[in-house]
Amino acid sequence: MTKISMTLKNTFLFLFILCASTLYAQEGELPEEQIIIQKDKKIVLPEVRKPYEKVTQTLKPLPKVKQTYTYKDFNLALPLLDPKLSPPALRNEKEAPVKEGFVRLGFGNYGSSLFDGYFNSGRQKDYAFGIFAKHLASANGPVSNSGFSNNEAGAYAKYFTPNFTLSGGLNYNRGRYNFYGYDREEFPNRKTDSTKQVIQSILFQMNLEKINKKSPFTYNLGLGIGNISDRFKASESEFTVAFNGNYKTKDSSAITLFSDLSLAKKTDSSSINRSLWRIQPGYHFVYKTLQIDAGIQLSVDNEPELKNGLIQKNTSRFHIHPQIRVQQNILQNKLVAFVGLGGGMNKKTLRTQLQESPFLGADPYLRHENQLLNFYLGAKGQIQNQLNYSSQISFESLKNQAFFLNNMEDQEKLFLLYDSSKTTRFTWASEVAYDLSKDTKAGVRFSFFSYGVKSVKQPWHLPHSLVTLFGRQYLSENLMLSAEFYYMGGIKAMNSKTLETETLKPLADLNLKGEYFFKKNFSGFISVHNLLNNKNQRFNYYPTQGFRIMVGASAAF
Repeated sequence: MTKISMTLKNTFLFLFILCASTLYAQEGELPEEQIIIQKDKKIVLPEVRKPYEKVTQTLKPLPKVKQTYTYKDFNLALPLLDPKLSPPALRNEKEAPVKEGFVRLGFGNYGSSLFDGYFNSGRQKDYAFGIFAKHLASANGPVSNSGFSNNEAGAYAKYFTPNFTLSGGLNYNRGRYNFYGYDREEFPNRKTDSTKQVIQSILFQMNLEKINKKSPFTYNLGLGIGNISDRFKASESEFTVAFNGNYKTKDSSAITLFSDLSLAKKTDSSSINRSLWRIQPGYHFVYKTLQIDAGIQLSVDNEPELKNGLIQKNTSRFHIHPQIRVQQNILQNKLVAFVGLGGGMNKKTLRTQLQESPFLGADPYLRHENQLLNFYLGAKGQIQNQLNYSSQISFESLKNQAFFLNNMEDQEKLFLLYDSSKTTRFTWASEVAYDLSKDTKAGVRFSFFSYGVKSVKQPWHLPHSLVTLFGRQYLSENLMLSAEFYYMGGIKAMNSKTLETETLKPLADLNLKGEYFFKKNFSGFISVHNLLNNKNQRFNYYPTQGFRIMVGASAAF
Protein backbone atom coordinates (compact mmCIF):
# COMPACT_ATOMS: atom_id res chain seq x y z
CA MET A 1 0.00 0.00 0.00
CA THR A 2 1.35 3.28 -0.97
CA LYS A 3 1.75 6.29 1.27
CA ILE A 4 -0.99 8.21 -0.57
CA SER A 5 -3.60 5.39 -0.22
CA MET A 6 -2.84 5.09 3.51
CA THR A 7 -3.46 8.80 3.93
CA LEU A 8 -6.85 8.62 2.16
CA LYS A 9 -7.91 5.60 4.26
CA ASN A 10 -7.16 7.35 7.52
CA THR A 11 -9.05 10.44 6.33
CA PHE A 12 -12.25 8.48 5.52
CA LEU A 13 -12.04 6.60 8.87
CA PHE A 14 -11.81 9.91 10.75
CA LEU A 15 -14.88 11.32 8.92
CA PHE A 16 -16.92 8.12 9.60
CA ILE A 17 -16.25 8.23 13.37
CA LEU A 18 -17.09 11.98 13.44
CA CYS A 19 -20.46 11.42 11.70
CA ALA A 20 -21.34 8.40 13.92
CA SER A 21 -20.71 10.29 17.11
CA THR A 22 -22.90 13.11 15.90
CA LEU A 23 -25.85 10.81 15.13
CA TYR A 24 -25.52 9.04 18.45
CA ALA A 25 -25.79 12.30 20.29
CA GLN A 26 -29.32 13.00 18.91
CA GLU A 27 -32.36 12.14 21.04
CA GLY A 28 -34.96 9.50 19.91
CA GLU A 29 -34.75 6.64 17.52
CA LEU A 30 -33.96 7.01 13.91
CA PRO A 31 -36.64 5.96 11.42
CA GLU A 32 -35.89 3.20 9.04
CA GLU A 33 -34.84 4.60 5.70
CA GLN A 34 -33.66 3.01 2.46
CA ILE A 35 -30.51 4.46 0.93
CA ILE A 36 -29.89 3.87 -2.75
CA ILE A 37 -26.40 4.41 -4.08
CA GLN A 38 -26.35 5.10 -7.83
CA LYS A 39 -22.82 5.34 -9.21
CA ASP A 40 -23.65 6.47 -12.72
CA LYS A 41 -26.01 9.37 -11.73
CA LYS A 42 -25.07 12.74 -13.21
CA ILE A 43 -25.74 15.89 -11.28
CA VAL A 44 -26.57 18.82 -13.54
CA LEU A 45 -26.53 22.29 -11.96
CA PRO A 46 -29.01 24.89 -13.27
CA GLU A 47 -27.59 27.79 -15.32
CA VAL A 48 -27.11 30.97 -13.38
CA ARG A 49 -27.29 34.33 -15.27
CA LYS A 50 -23.93 36.05 -15.01
CA PRO A 51 -24.20 39.72 -14.15
CA TYR A 52 -22.62 41.93 -16.82
CA GLU A 53 -22.44 45.09 -14.79
CA LYS A 54 -18.85 45.78 -13.81
CA VAL A 55 -17.99 46.43 -10.25
CA THR A 56 -16.53 49.91 -9.96
CA GLN A 57 -13.93 50.62 -7.40
CA THR A 58 -13.92 54.06 -5.89
CA LEU A 59 -10.42 55.35 -5.44
CA LYS A 60 -9.45 58.25 -3.29
CA PRO A 61 -8.26 61.03 -5.58
CA LEU A 62 -4.60 61.92 -5.41
CA PRO A 63 -3.78 65.29 -3.92
CA LYS A 64 -2.86 68.03 -6.43
CA VAL A 65 0.76 68.99 -6.03
CA LYS A 66 1.76 72.31 -7.60
CA GLN A 67 4.96 71.99 -9.58
CA THR A 68 7.68 74.61 -9.31
CA TYR A 69 10.31 75.27 -11.90
CA THR A 70 13.54 77.17 -12.08
CA TYR A 71 14.37 78.80 -15.39
CA LYS A 72 17.78 79.79 -16.65
CA ASP A 73 18.25 82.73 -18.97
CA PHE A 74 20.61 81.97 -21.84
CA ASN A 75 22.19 84.92 -23.57
CA LEU A 76 23.60 83.81 -26.89
CA ALA A 77 25.84 86.45 -28.42
CA LEU A 78 26.38 84.62 -31.70
CA PRO A 79 25.38 86.39 -34.91
CA LEU A 80 22.99 83.57 -35.74
CA LEU A 81 20.66 83.34 -38.69
CA ASP A 82 17.18 84.53 -37.80
CA PRO A 83 15.08 81.45 -38.57
CA LYS A 84 12.09 82.15 -40.80
CA LEU A 85 10.77 78.64 -40.23
CA SER A 86 10.64 76.77 -36.97
CA PRO A 87 11.95 73.20 -37.10
CA PRO A 88 9.21 70.56 -37.21
CA ALA A 89 8.29 69.00 -33.88
CA LEU A 90 7.35 65.32 -33.59
CA ARG A 91 3.99 64.75 -31.92
CA ASN A 92 1.72 61.77 -31.39
CA GLU A 93 -1.38 63.44 -32.79
CA LYS A 94 -1.83 64.46 -36.38
CA GLU A 95 -0.39 67.90 -37.01
CA ALA A 96 -2.07 70.67 -38.91
CA PRO A 97 -0.65 71.27 -42.39
CA VAL A 98 1.89 74.05 -42.73
CA LYS A 99 1.37 76.74 -45.32
CA GLU A 100 4.34 76.82 -47.64
CA GLY A 101 3.86 80.30 -49.04
CA PHE A 102 2.74 83.76 -47.96
CA VAL A 103 2.22 87.02 -49.88
CA ARG A 104 1.23 90.47 -48.62
CA LEU A 105 0.65 93.60 -50.72
CA GLY A 106 -0.18 97.11 -49.60
CA PHE A 107 -0.44 100.69 -50.90
CA GLY A 108 -0.80 104.02 -49.14
CA ASN A 109 -0.38 107.77 -49.27
CA TYR A 110 3.03 109.39 -49.86
CA GLY A 111 3.24 107.00 -52.83
CA SER A 112 3.96 104.12 -50.42
CA SER A 113 4.11 100.46 -51.39
CA LEU A 114 4.57 97.28 -49.36
CA PHE A 115 5.40 93.69 -50.31
CA ASP A 116 6.19 90.68 -48.14
CA GLY A 117 6.60 87.20 -49.54
CA TYR A 118 8.18 83.90 -48.64
CA PHE A 119 8.09 80.29 -49.67
CA ASN A 120 9.37 77.37 -47.60
CA SER A 121 9.61 73.62 -47.77
CA GLY A 122 6.84 72.99 -45.28
CA ARG A 123 7.10 70.44 -42.50
CA GLN A 124 9.83 67.93 -43.33
CA LYS A 125 11.56 65.40 -41.11
CA ASP A 126 15.20 66.06 -41.94
CA TYR A 127 15.39 69.50 -43.52
CA ALA A 128 13.83 72.91 -44.04
CA PHE A 129 14.55 75.61 -46.60
CA GLY A 130 12.97 78.74 -47.97
CA ILE A 131 13.30 82.06 -49.75
CA PHE A 132 11.89 85.46 -48.82
CA ALA A 133 11.64 89.01 -50.15
CA LYS A 134 10.58 92.31 -48.57
CA HIS A 135 9.89 95.76 -49.97
CA LEU A 136 8.84 99.03 -48.34
CA ALA A 137 9.08 102.38 -50.09
CA SER A 138 7.65 105.89 -50.20
CA ALA A 139 8.08 108.13 -53.23
CA ASN A 140 7.46 111.26 -51.13
CA GLY A 141 7.93 112.41 -47.57
CA PRO A 142 7.21 115.33 -45.25
CA VAL A 143 9.45 117.62 -47.32
CA SER A 144 10.95 117.52 -50.79
CA ASN A 145 13.60 114.89 -51.55
CA SER A 146 12.58 112.79 -48.53
CA GLY A 147 11.44 109.58 -50.18
CA PHE A 148 13.06 106.24 -49.40
CA SER A 149 13.00 102.56 -50.27
CA ASN A 150 14.20 99.41 -48.57
CA ASN A 151 14.47 96.04 -50.31
CA GLU A 152 15.59 92.75 -48.85
CA ALA A 153 15.87 89.22 -50.23
CA GLY A 154 17.41 86.03 -48.96
CA ALA A 155 17.47 82.27 -48.75
CA TYR A 156 18.00 79.92 -45.83
CA ALA A 157 18.24 76.20 -45.12
CA LYS A 158 18.45 73.79 -42.19
CA TYR A 159 19.40 70.14 -41.94
CA PHE A 160 18.38 68.11 -38.88
CA THR A 161 20.03 65.01 -37.40
CA PRO A 162 19.47 63.39 -34.00
CA ASN A 163 22.67 65.00 -32.71
CA PHE A 164 23.28 68.12 -34.81
CA THR A 165 21.50 70.92 -36.64
CA LEU A 166 23.27 72.61 -39.55
CA SER A 167 21.84 75.89 -40.82
CA GLY A 168 22.89 78.61 -43.21
CA GLY A 169 21.57 81.66 -44.99
CA LEU A 170 22.36 84.39 -47.48
CA ASN A 171 20.81 87.85 -47.10
CA TYR A 172 20.93 90.90 -49.38
CA ASN A 173 19.65 94.35 -48.44
CA ARG A 174 19.52 97.59 -50.42
CA GLY A 175 18.42 100.82 -48.79
CA ARG A 176 17.81 104.00 -50.79
CA TYR A 177 17.71 107.19 -48.67
CA ASN A 178 18.10 110.94 -49.09
CA PHE A 179 19.99 113.50 -47.03
CA TYR A 180 16.92 115.74 -46.91
CA GLY A 181 17.91 117.55 -43.71
CA TYR A 182 19.75 120.31 -45.62
CA ASP A 183 19.09 124.05 -45.19
CA ARG A 184 16.35 124.86 -47.73
CA GLU A 185 16.89 128.59 -47.44
CA GLU A 186 20.51 128.19 -48.48
CA PHE A 187 19.83 125.43 -51.07
CA PRO A 188 16.27 125.98 -52.35
CA ASN A 189 16.79 124.10 -55.62
CA ARG A 190 18.92 121.15 -54.56
CA LYS A 191 18.37 118.15 -56.80
CA THR A 192 17.67 114.62 -55.62
CA ASP A 193 20.89 113.23 -57.06
CA SER A 194 23.00 115.43 -54.77
CA THR A 195 21.18 114.14 -51.68
CA LYS A 196 21.11 110.48 -52.68
CA GLN A 197 22.44 107.77 -50.39
CA VAL A 198 22.46 104.06 -51.22
CA ILE A 199 23.47 101.42 -48.66
CA GLN A 200 23.99 97.85 -49.86
CA SER A 201 24.65 94.90 -47.59
CA ILE A 202 25.27 91.21 -48.15
CA LEU A 203 25.72 88.69 -45.36
CA PHE A 204 26.38 84.93 -45.40
CA GLN A 205 26.02 82.95 -42.17
CA MET A 206 26.42 79.31 -41.13
CA ASN A 207 25.65 77.69 -37.82
CA LEU A 208 26.36 74.24 -36.37
CA GLU A 209 24.53 73.28 -33.20
CA LYS A 210 24.94 70.11 -31.17
CA ILE A 211 21.56 69.26 -29.65
CA ASN A 212 22.00 65.73 -28.26
CA LYS A 213 20.20 65.91 -24.91
CA LYS A 214 21.85 62.71 -23.68
CA SER A 215 25.31 64.23 -23.97
CA PRO A 216 26.52 66.52 -21.15
CA PHE A 217 28.35 68.69 -23.69
CA THR A 218 26.44 70.92 -26.12
CA TYR A 219 27.74 73.75 -28.25
CA ASN A 220 26.88 76.26 -30.95
CA LEU A 221 29.38 77.31 -33.61
CA GLY A 222 28.68 80.24 -35.90
CA LEU A 223 30.46 81.67 -38.95
CA GLY A 224 29.71 84.91 -40.78
CA ILE A 225 31.09 86.74 -43.84
CA GLY A 226 29.63 90.08 -44.84
CA ASN A 227 30.15 93.33 -46.68
CA ILE A 228 28.41 96.69 -46.51
CA SER A 229 28.95 99.76 -48.70
CA ASP A 230 27.45 103.19 -49.35
CA ARG A 231 27.36 105.77 -52.12
CA PHE A 232 30.46 107.51 -50.74
CA LYS A 233 32.41 104.45 -51.92
CA ALA A 234 32.98 103.50 -48.32
CA SER A 235 32.83 99.78 -47.61
CA GLU A 236 33.50 97.37 -44.79
CA SER A 237 34.19 93.65 -45.01
CA GLU A 238 33.91 91.54 -41.89
CA PHE A 239 34.67 87.94 -40.96
CA THR A 240 33.22 86.60 -37.70
CA VAL A 241 33.41 83.29 -35.89
CA ALA A 242 31.76 82.53 -32.56
CA PHE A 243 31.51 79.59 -30.16
CA ASN A 244 29.16 79.00 -27.25
CA GLY A 245 29.59 75.78 -25.25
CA ASN A 246 28.00 74.23 -22.19
CA TYR A 247 29.31 71.22 -20.27
CA LYS A 248 26.90 69.87 -17.69
CA THR A 249 28.90 68.51 -14.75
CA LYS A 250 25.86 67.70 -12.59
CA ASP A 251 22.11 68.25 -12.67
CA SER A 252 22.65 71.53 -10.84
CA SER A 253 25.89 72.85 -12.32
CA ALA A 254 27.60 73.44 -15.66
CA ILE A 255 30.76 74.95 -17.12
CA THR A 256 30.17 77.50 -19.88
CA LEU A 257 32.45 79.04 -22.48
CA PHE A 258 31.75 81.82 -24.95
CA SER A 259 34.25 83.21 -27.45
CA ASP A 260 34.07 85.19 -30.67
CA LEU A 261 36.41 86.91 -33.12
CA SER A 262 35.71 89.81 -35.48
CA LEU A 263 38.09 90.84 -38.26
CA ALA A 264 36.93 93.94 -40.12
CA LYS A 265 38.45 96.09 -42.86
CA LYS A 266 36.96 99.51 -43.63
CA THR A 267 37.90 101.28 -46.85
CA ASP A 268 37.05 104.88 -47.74
CA SER A 269 39.64 107.65 -47.92
CA SER A 270 42.03 105.19 -46.30
CA SER A 271 42.11 101.51 -45.41
CA ILE A 272 41.81 100.53 -41.73
CA ASN A 273 41.92 97.05 -40.20
CA ARG A 274 40.16 96.45 -36.90
CA SER A 275 39.80 93.34 -34.75
CA LEU A 276 38.10 92.28 -31.53
CA TRP A 277 38.53 88.95 -29.76
CA ARG A 278 36.54 88.01 -26.67
CA ILE A 279 36.55 84.90 -24.49
CA GLN A 280 34.32 84.38 -21.48
CA PRO A 281 34.54 81.24 -19.32
CA GLY A 282 31.93 80.81 -16.62
CA TYR A 283 30.32 78.52 -14.07
CA HIS A 284 26.59 77.98 -13.64
CA PHE A 285 25.23 76.63 -10.35
CA VAL A 286 21.68 75.99 -9.09
CA TYR A 287 20.72 75.11 -5.53
CA LYS A 288 16.97 74.74 -5.02
CA THR A 289 15.65 78.22 -5.95
CA LEU A 290 19.05 79.93 -6.00
CA GLN A 291 20.92 80.39 -9.28
CA ILE A 292 24.49 81.70 -9.56
CA ASP A 293 26.46 82.51 -12.71
CA ALA A 294 30.07 83.59 -12.31
CA GLY A 295 32.77 84.20 -14.89
CA ILE A 296 35.16 86.65 -16.42
CA GLN A 297 35.52 88.19 -19.88
CA LEU A 298 38.98 88.57 -21.38
CA SER A 299 39.21 90.60 -24.58
CA VAL A 300 41.76 92.14 -26.93
CA ASP A 301 40.93 94.86 -29.44
CA ASN A 302 43.19 96.28 -32.13
CA GLU A 303 42.22 99.56 -33.77
CA PRO A 304 43.66 103.05 -34.32
CA GLU A 305 43.16 105.97 -31.95
CA LEU A 306 42.27 109.53 -32.92
CA LYS A 307 44.50 112.29 -31.57
CA ASN A 308 44.24 115.96 -32.53
CA GLY A 309 41.99 115.03 -35.42
CA LEU A 310 44.52 112.59 -36.88
CA ILE A 311 44.17 108.83 -37.01
CA GLN A 312 47.12 107.11 -35.38
CA LYS A 313 48.55 103.64 -35.92
CA ASN A 314 46.75 100.58 -34.65
CA THR A 315 47.17 99.80 -30.97
CA SER A 316 46.30 96.56 -29.17
CA ARG A 317 44.59 96.77 -25.78
CA PHE A 318 43.81 94.02 -23.26
CA HIS A 319 40.68 94.16 -21.07
CA ILE A 320 39.30 92.20 -18.11
CA HIS A 321 35.65 92.44 -17.03
CA PRO A 322 33.79 90.52 -14.29
CA GLN A 323 30.62 88.55 -14.99
CA ILE A 324 28.57 87.74 -11.87
CA ARG A 325 24.82 87.20 -11.59
CA VAL A 326 22.78 85.90 -8.64
CA GLN A 327 19.10 85.06 -9.01
CA GLN A 328 16.65 83.96 -6.31
CA ASN A 329 13.21 82.52 -7.01
CA ILE A 330 11.37 83.95 -4.02
CA LEU A 331 7.75 83.06 -4.75
CA GLN A 332 7.38 80.18 -7.24
CA ASN A 333 8.23 82.30 -10.30
CA LYS A 334 5.75 84.96 -9.23
CA LEU A 335 8.66 86.92 -7.83
CA VAL A 336 12.23 86.33 -9.00
CA ALA A 337 14.90 88.78 -7.83
CA PHE A 338 18.33 89.16 -9.42
CA VAL A 339 21.47 91.24 -9.04
CA GLY A 340 24.62 91.31 -11.12
CA LEU A 341 27.96 92.91 -11.82
CA GLY A 342 29.36 92.83 -15.32
CA GLY A 343 30.95 94.63 -18.22
CA GLY A 344 32.62 93.88 -21.52
CA MET A 345 33.58 95.07 -24.97
CA ASN A 346 30.68 95.92 -27.29
CA LYS A 347 31.42 95.54 -30.99
CA LYS A 348 30.82 98.62 -33.15
CA THR A 349 31.24 98.46 -36.92
CA LEU A 350 30.13 100.44 -39.95
CA ARG A 351 27.19 98.04 -40.25
CA THR A 352 25.97 98.63 -36.68
CA GLN A 353 26.33 102.43 -36.95
CA LEU A 354 24.49 102.65 -40.29
CA GLN A 355 21.70 100.58 -38.78
CA GLU A 356 21.31 103.27 -36.10
CA SER A 357 21.29 106.11 -38.64
CA PRO A 358 21.51 105.97 -42.44
CA PHE A 359 22.38 109.69 -42.47
CA LEU A 360 25.98 109.08 -41.41
CA GLY A 361 28.47 111.09 -43.46
CA ALA A 362 31.65 109.98 -45.19
CA ASP A 363 34.75 108.70 -43.39
CA PRO A 364 33.21 107.90 -39.98
CA TYR A 365 35.70 107.15 -37.23
CA LEU A 366 34.82 103.84 -35.57
CA ARG A 367 35.67 102.57 -32.09
CA HIS A 368 34.51 99.56 -30.10
CA GLU A 369 32.61 100.53 -26.95
CA ASN A 370 34.11 99.54 -23.60
CA GLN A 371 31.55 98.89 -20.88
CA LEU A 372 33.91 99.29 -17.95
CA LEU A 373 31.33 98.36 -15.31
CA ASN A 374 27.65 97.49 -15.18
CA PHE A 375 25.90 97.01 -11.85
CA TYR A 376 22.25 96.04 -12.10
CA LEU A 377 19.44 94.67 -9.98
CA GLY A 378 15.79 93.95 -10.57
CA ALA A 379 12.86 91.58 -10.38
CA LYS A 380 10.65 89.65 -12.75
CA GLY A 381 7.80 87.19 -12.53
CA GLN A 382 4.72 85.54 -13.92
CA ILE A 383 1.28 85.56 -12.31
CA GLN A 384 -1.33 82.93 -13.25
CA ASN A 385 0.36 82.35 -16.62
CA GLN A 386 -1.22 85.59 -17.86
CA LEU A 387 0.70 88.52 -16.43
CA ASN A 388 4.45 88.81 -17.02
CA TYR A 389 6.50 91.65 -15.63
CA SER A 390 10.12 92.73 -15.28
CA SER A 391 11.86 95.78 -13.88
CA GLN A 392 15.57 96.59 -13.71
CA ILE A 393 17.82 99.47 -12.80
CA SER A 394 21.46 99.65 -13.86
CA PHE A 395 24.48 101.86 -13.32
CA GLU A 396 27.07 101.81 -16.11
CA SER A 397 30.49 103.28 -16.72
CA LEU A 398 31.37 103.49 -20.42
CA LYS A 399 34.38 104.41 -22.48
CA ASN A 400 34.25 105.33 -26.18
CA GLN A 401 30.51 105.98 -26.03
CA ALA A 402 29.50 107.22 -29.50
CA PHE A 403 27.14 110.15 -30.09
CA PHE A 404 25.62 111.42 -33.36
CA LEU A 405 26.13 115.11 -34.09
CA ASN A 406 25.22 117.25 -37.11
CA ASN A 407 28.10 118.45 -39.25
CA MET A 408 28.36 122.22 -38.95
CA GLU A 409 29.19 122.65 -42.67
CA ASP A 410 26.70 120.06 -44.00
CA GLN A 411 23.99 119.90 -41.36
CA GLU A 412 22.22 117.05 -43.15
CA LYS A 413 25.15 114.71 -42.52
CA LEU A 414 25.92 113.21 -39.12
CA PHE A 415 29.30 112.27 -37.72
CA LEU A 416 30.35 110.21 -34.70
CA LEU A 417 31.65 112.02 -31.63
CA TYR A 418 33.23 110.12 -28.73
CA ASP A 419 33.48 111.01 -25.06
CA SER A 420 37.22 110.73 -24.35
CA SER A 421 36.44 110.50 -20.63
CA LYS A 422 34.21 107.99 -18.89
CA THR A 423 30.50 108.26 -19.62
CA THR A 424 28.06 107.26 -16.90
CA ARG A 425 24.54 106.05 -17.62
CA PHE A 426 21.67 105.26 -15.27
CA THR A 427 18.84 103.20 -16.73
CA TRP A 428 15.47 102.16 -15.37
CA ALA A 429 13.63 99.78 -17.69
CA SER A 430 10.35 97.98 -16.99
CA GLU A 431 7.81 95.95 -18.90
CA VAL A 432 4.38 94.48 -18.15
CA ALA A 433 2.66 92.14 -20.61
CA TYR A 434 -0.89 90.83 -20.16
CA ASP A 435 -1.74 87.69 -22.11
CA LEU A 436 -5.32 86.83 -21.23
CA SER A 437 -5.80 84.45 -24.15
CA LYS A 438 -4.87 84.01 -27.79
CA ASP A 439 -7.47 86.70 -28.53
CA THR A 440 -6.42 89.37 -26.03
CA LYS A 441 -2.92 90.73 -25.48
CA ALA A 442 -1.75 94.06 -24.07
CA GLY A 443 1.31 95.57 -22.44
CA VAL A 444 3.44 98.55 -21.61
CA ARG A 445 7.21 99.05 -21.57
CA PHE A 446 9.21 102.10 -20.62
CA SER A 447 12.84 103.09 -20.17
CA PHE A 448 14.40 106.17 -18.59
CA PHE A 449 18.03 107.20 -19.07
CA SER A 450 20.32 109.68 -17.38
CA TYR A 451 23.78 110.40 -18.82
CA GLY A 452 26.86 111.93 -17.30
CA VAL A 453 29.36 113.23 -19.89
CA LYS A 454 32.60 115.18 -19.49
CA SER A 455 34.47 115.83 -22.73
CA VAL A 456 31.26 116.40 -24.75
CA LYS A 457 28.60 118.97 -23.96
CA GLN A 458 25.54 116.75 -24.21
CA PRO A 459 24.66 113.10 -24.95
CA TRP A 460 23.77 114.13 -28.49
CA HIS A 461 20.75 112.43 -30.10
CA LEU A 462 20.27 109.91 -27.30
CA PRO A 463 16.76 109.84 -25.77
CA HIS A 464 16.09 110.25 -22.08
CA SER A 465 12.75 108.41 -22.11
CA LEU A 466 11.04 105.70 -24.16
CA VAL A 467 7.44 104.57 -23.63
CA THR A 468 5.44 102.01 -25.61
CA LEU A 469 1.83 100.92 -25.12
CA PHE A 470 0.49 98.07 -27.23
CA GLY A 471 -2.59 95.91 -27.45
CA ARG A 472 -4.34 93.39 -29.69
CA GLN A 473 -7.89 92.08 -29.61
CA TYR A 474 -9.78 89.59 -31.76
CA LEU A 475 -13.36 90.88 -31.83
CA SER A 476 -14.43 87.72 -33.63
CA GLU A 477 -12.88 84.83 -35.50
CA ASN A 478 -12.58 87.06 -38.55
CA LEU A 479 -11.73 90.51 -37.18
CA MET A 480 -8.57 91.57 -35.35
CA LEU A 481 -7.72 95.07 -34.07
CA SER A 482 -4.35 96.26 -32.73
CA ALA A 483 -3.01 99.56 -31.44
CA GLU A 484 0.36 100.97 -30.43
CA PHE A 485 1.46 104.24 -28.88
CA TYR A 486 5.14 105.18 -29.02
CA TYR A 487 6.84 108.05 -27.21
CA MET A 488 10.48 109.21 -27.25
CA GLY A 489 11.63 112.37 -25.49
CA GLY A 490 14.59 114.33 -24.19
CA ILE A 491 16.74 114.28 -27.35
CA LYS A 492 19.44 116.95 -27.37
CA ALA A 493 20.85 118.39 -30.62
CA MET A 494 23.03 121.31 -31.66
CA ASN A 495 21.79 124.11 -33.89
CA SER A 496 24.24 124.27 -36.79
CA LYS A 497 23.88 128.06 -37.12
CA THR A 498 23.77 129.31 -33.53
CA LEU A 499 25.73 126.36 -32.05
CA GLU A 500 23.23 126.37 -29.21
CA THR A 501 21.81 123.24 -27.61
CA GLU A 502 18.22 122.45 -28.55
CA THR A 503 15.80 119.90 -27.18
CA LEU A 504 13.90 118.27 -30.00
CA LYS A 505 10.14 118.02 -29.79
CA PRO A 506 9.15 114.65 -28.28
CA LEU A 507 8.12 111.93 -30.69
CA ALA A 508 4.52 110.82 -30.14
CA ASP A 509 3.22 108.24 -32.58
CA LEU A 510 -0.19 106.51 -32.39
CA ASN A 511 -0.72 103.55 -34.74
CA LEU A 512 -3.90 101.54 -35.39
CA LYS A 513 -4.44 98.45 -37.49
CA GLY A 514 -7.42 96.32 -38.39
CA GLU A 515 -7.36 92.99 -40.28
CA TYR A 516 -10.33 90.99 -41.52
CA PHE A 517 -9.95 87.31 -42.43
CA PHE A 518 -12.33 86.55 -45.31
CA LYS A 519 -11.28 82.93 -45.37
CA LYS A 520 -8.72 80.83 -43.57
CA ASN A 521 -6.02 81.76 -46.06
CA PHE A 522 -7.05 85.27 -47.15
CA SER A 523 -7.26 88.57 -45.28
CA GLY A 524 -7.43 92.30 -45.87
CA PHE A 525 -5.94 95.00 -43.66
CA ILE A 526 -5.91 98.74 -43.11
CA SER A 527 -3.23 100.41 -40.98
CA VAL A 528 -2.97 104.01 -39.83
CA HIS A 529 0.37 105.41 -38.65
CA ASN A 530 1.05 108.66 -36.84
CA LEU A 531 -2.63 109.29 -36.22
CA LEU A 532 -1.66 112.44 -34.28
CA ASN A 533 0.01 113.80 -37.45
CA ASN A 534 3.13 114.96 -35.58
CA LYS A 535 6.25 116.02 -37.45
CA ASN A 536 8.50 113.84 -35.33
CA GLN A 537 12.29 114.22 -35.44
CA ARG A 538 14.50 111.35 -34.38
CA PHE A 539 17.51 113.26 -35.75
CA ASN A 540 17.85 117.03 -35.99
CA TYR A 541 16.54 118.52 -39.27
CA TYR A 542 14.92 115.21 -40.24
CA PRO A 543 11.13 115.38 -39.78
CA THR A 544 9.29 112.10 -40.32
CA GLN A 545 6.12 111.48 -42.31
CA GLY A 546 2.83 112.69 -40.81
CA PHE A 547 -0.50 110.90 -41.03
CA ARG A 548 -0.05 107.71 -43.06
CA ILE A 549 -2.57 105.12 -44.15
CA MET A 550 -2.01 101.83 -45.95
CA VAL A 551 -4.51 99.34 -47.35
CA GLY A 552 -3.64 95.85 -48.49
CA ALA A 553 -4.31 92.13 -48.51
CA SER A 554 -2.46 88.91 -47.71
CA ALA A 555 -2.76 85.28 -48.75
CA ALA A 556 -1.26 82.03 -47.51
CA PHE A 557 -0.93 78.98 -49.74
